[in-house]
Amino acid sequence: MDEFWTSGFWRDLNEGEINFRDNLQFELKSKFPVNPKIKKNVFKQDFFVFIPETLQVDRRSYLKDFFYMDQTNLIRYQTPVLSLSELVKSTNKRSPLTCIKNHLREKDQKEDLIIDELKLLGAIFRSALRRRVRGLVLEIQSQSDEKFIENLITNTNSLLADLSEFLKCFRELKDQLEQNLQKEQSLHHISHVDEYLATVTDYYLSGYLDRLNSQNIEGVDEVRQQLYQLLKDISHYRLNNQLMPKKNKDPVLFSENTLHRHSLLNKFIIEALKLNSNRIALQERYGQAIGVIAAGVAMFVYMALFALALFAWESPPFVFTSFPIILLAVLLYVLKDRLKEGLKVIYKHRAFKWFPDYTTKIKSPGGITLGILKEFFSFIKTKDLPKGFLDIR
Repeated sequence: MDEFWTSGFWRDLNEGEINFRDNLQFELKSKFPVNPKIKKNVFKQDFFVFIPETLQVDRRSYLKDFFYMDQTNLIRYQTPVLSLSELVKSTNKRSPLTCIKNHLREKDQKEDLIIDELKLLGAIFRSALRRRVRGLVLEIQSQSDEKFIENLITNTNSLLADLSEFLKCFRELKDQLEQNLQKEQSLHHISHVDEYLATVTDYYLSGYLDRLNSQNIEGVDEVRQQLYQLLKDISHYRLNNQLMPKKNKDPVLFSENTLHRHSLLNKFIIEALKLNSNRIALQERYGQAIGVIAAGVAMFVYMALFALALFAWESPPFVFTSFPIILLAVLLYVLKDRLKEGLKVIYKHRAFKWFPDYTTKIKSPGGITLGILKEFFSFIKTKDLPKGFLDIR
């Protein structure tokens, strides 16, 4: 089997709903398309993880809290789908490039909005370039069409032309922004976006060129030379504008610094799509209420039993100093205390049927409430699975 299909580059190009980070971690992506015609959109997802009995993982060895400690949620907007050619169209109101130019024409320039649009531009650019490169890689793999070479050359030239036009438009806009924006932090952010675009371009074009070379395809030398030249130009641009990671004599440290830098840039760009979320645990919200209810029920039982015992007592009912009365009161108090603790445990074990383990309020950066996420976790037996689920599995 070709090692390319198990490589990190292909996994990045072919990113799906489930991605395995390593042997211990996987990432699950879910999309929730909102129907604007409906006042309230409701989505429900059920996930089932099958654990062999030999692992001895159950509700006693793997507590609910452990599950939520091992889980990380990232809630964000979906990256808008725009092509490279659509991004540079001045008439396209959805393009961040157009939005930024409109902001610059305003008297009261809001630099924070401009930086957010720049971050969004970076996210859309990466998504658009990845789709184009993935299509070319799959085209190389098929090679079924008689006009395969001709189509590959045409499509690659089209990509390079669109890419060059986009980079040209962005750099012109960058010069404009550096002249108009006043905040020093804004200038740093412009540089970060510039570095991100150059890094992403270098990564995807280098991966595509490597794939092209590994297949020994004849008749595409001119395309290879164009790719080499563009990568060379990008490398010079990064060096001249100090957009490269700091060099280190130790190749291992240099590699780690590069990866760390790329990770920081990715987080910086994704901020434009992130949503604010406030996650509250069941214990935080309902813990006191559960305790109060359990204590109230236990106290009611205690007083009822104590009154019943006094009523049934043969001796005068008001001789509270006698030893039998004291002993009865102690026994009933112990019963009440155990009943209270038992009820609290029962409520907590059964609470998932009534209340979610965690409730997350999702808000836009502007503070508008967009929705609520409710999470439930529990161990169930095979017989409790939805009907027909095992057949699907």
